[in-house]
Amino acid sequence: MVEMPELQRELLRQEMQEHLIAYQRILDHLSRGEIAEAGDFAEQTMGVSTMGKHREITQGMGPGRFMPAGMRQMAFTMHETASEFAQVAQEEDMPKALRALHELTSTCVGCHMSFRTR
Repeated sequence: MVEMPELQRELLRQEMQEHLIAYQRILDHLSRGEIAEAGDFAEQTMGVSTMGKHREITQGMGPGRFMPAGMRQMAFTMHETASEFAQVAQEEDMPKALRALHELTSTCVGCHMSFRTR
C-alpha cells in the first residue's frame, strides 16, 4: 500500500485510466494495420515525453515523488517501454510491434500486481 496526498493520488488514478484508454486506441490502430500511428499515439500518451506532466499543478511534487523506489522504477520502465514500442512501430513490422506492446503491458501488469495507493 502506497500512501500519497489526495491530489497526487487522484492525478495518478486519472493517468492510469488514460493509459487504459490509450491501450484501447493503440489496439484499434493495430487492428487497422496502422502500426506507425499506434506507435505515435503510444509516445504521445504514455512515452517518456509524457513524464512530469503534473509538474505545474503539483509544484514539482507529482505522484512519482511519493512512490517507493520500486514503484517509481516500474513507472519509469513503463514510460521507457512505451517509447520503445513507439520506435519499433515505426518499422511497421506487426510481429515486432506486438512483441514490443507485450513488453509494455507486462510493465503495467507488474506494477498493478505489486502496488496500491490510498
